[in-house]
This record gives sequence, structure tokens and C-alpha cells, in this order.
Amino acid sequence: MPLNSSQKQSKGGSHITEEEPSAELVVDGKRIPINHFVQDVFVGIVSGVLDSIHGVDEEWTVAELVLKRA
Repeated sequence: MPLNSSQKQSKGGSHITEEEPSAELVVDGKRIPINHFVQDVFVGIVSGVLDSIHGVDEEWTVAELVLKRA
């Protein structure tokens, strides 16, 4: 069985699932579909900001950002 881009094969031949970075957009409770390019842009920007903030663990796995307009 071929591996997809989110799977790697271990030395023993079993498949290990390794999730690629992803982003999800939810506006006023409604999930808005975004393509892989937009996900990559969001992940790159937010990851870069998180890497520069003192106190954020280098090994973070999930980050949530909530924006509110007045």
C-alpha cells in the first residue's frame, strides 16, 4: 500500500501516521473551508509569531487564536 504525504514507513515496515501542520478557520461558529495554500500561510505566520514569544513551549502541538471585533 503506498504511503500518502502524511505517513512514513518505520524500519519494521509498519506505517506511522505523522500529521502535517494544518489550520482551521471558524468564523462566528461556522467552519470556513480553506485550501492547503491558505492553511500553509496561516501555519507559517502563526508559528513564526509563536516562536518569537517568550514563554511558549518550543514543542507546542495545538495553538488557538481567537480574534474579536468590537
